[in-house]
Amino acid sequence: MGTGGRYRQLPLARGERHLPVLLDGGSYKDGMESYLPDVDLALLSADFRAGDGGDPLAWCLGAGARVAAASGAAGPLRLRSGATESVVAIPVARRVIDTLGAGDVLHGATLAALASVPDPSMYAGILTFAAEVATASVEHAGALGWSADPAARDRARRALAALG
Repeated sequence: MGTGGRYRQLPLARGERHLPVLLDGGSYKDGMESYLPDVDLALLSADFRAGDGGDPLAWCLGAGARVAAASGAAGPLRLRSGATESVVAIPVARRVIDTLGAGDVLHGATLAALASVPDPSMYAGILTFAAEVATASVEHAGALGWSADPAARDRARRALAALG
């Protein structure tokens, strides 16, 4: 998603099929407030700073996102919907080989799960799945190194199927 009104094409996702909209919130951008009402899940990095300087999750929800979550680097994810906040644990990596791309893997896995299970009541499970995939990614060289490991692929497939 871009900034300002340049990318205001999200109503397409709101049609009959209601495609879930995920915001990869790496950092605050001027104009984000204009498209947050179209966002189902704002998934923020640990470095995200809210436009008003306050709590990033509260800010995103106040600007219209339906649900907001923030990574805690290697710590747990915070998940907030309305006034309810919960914590999603991050599995401990057996060994850390390469952290490059772990955030992208977290977002990609979240989007894959959202496409399968767009139900907001399942967001904690969706983020748990995504955290498991992101943890697998740091245990291998390269962002997609985990996908060459048959056991890791199998675990991810089973975890995604369990969501549905």
